[in-house]
Amino acid sequence: MLKGKADPVRCLALLLLASVGTAAPCGAQPQIEPLSGARFADLGNDLTVNGTPTRIREFHLPRPFPRVLADCRRWLGPRRVEHDLDGWKVLARKEGQQLTMLRLRPQGETVTIGTLSEASLHPVAATRRTHDLAVPADTLLASEITTIDPGRRSRLLTFANPHSIGTNVAHFRASLQARGYRLERDAAPSPGARDGRSLWFAGDDGDVLLVVADLDNRAMQGVRTAITLNFVTRLRERAR
Repeated sequence: MLKGKADPVRCLALLLLASVGTAAPCGAQPQIEPLSGARFADLGNDLTVNGTPTRIREFHLPRPFPRVLADCRRWLGPRRVEHDLDGWKVLARKEGQQLTMLRLRPQGETVTIGTLSEASLHPVAATRRTHDLAVPADTLLASEITTIDPGRRSRLLTFANPHSIGTNVAHFRASLQARGYRLERDAAPSPGARDGRSLWFAGDDGDVLLVVADLDNRAMQGVRTAITLNFVTRLRERAR
């Protein structure tokens, strides 16, 4: 099966960013017919999106990938968003305040594996401007995803704004250093990759990864840059 929840959580954050400002009719969520007969396993229950419990499940489906992909496209309909990301086919649809996301890829010729994410977007409008970080003007908080695993807590914040990569890097670097984090590494993108910067910080109780990258303006009107901050905090065992 799959190797944990870091990749599907990152993918979910990117789709939540793309969904800011979009609208779709409300409606009850039907059963996901293309996945009938699949074997599911939860990737953990301690996952919240904008304060709301969110479910991510991985699945193993004994049907060929081309058939599953065609069925999922038909089920999601013309409102779907579709991308290729890190070797996965990613499909998503927003219905009212509910986001459903599928990641698919073949495993051999007769099996399809993937993840199913179901997130409520109700709190986004109320929370995306309220956060505990000093951010540049005109910055939107698109999503806040929290996961808890044995020994650590991860908090993934996704922002968007109209400022340049350099302006954002300088601002968030200063903000993190003011909170006691030490810059460990500053990396430019690989040749051929989208413009951006990745910065790693270390702190007394955990680490932070800051990624700043160009954003396709077709995804969100009026913005040019996406920023993700992943805080990983080591949880201390309570004294007995």
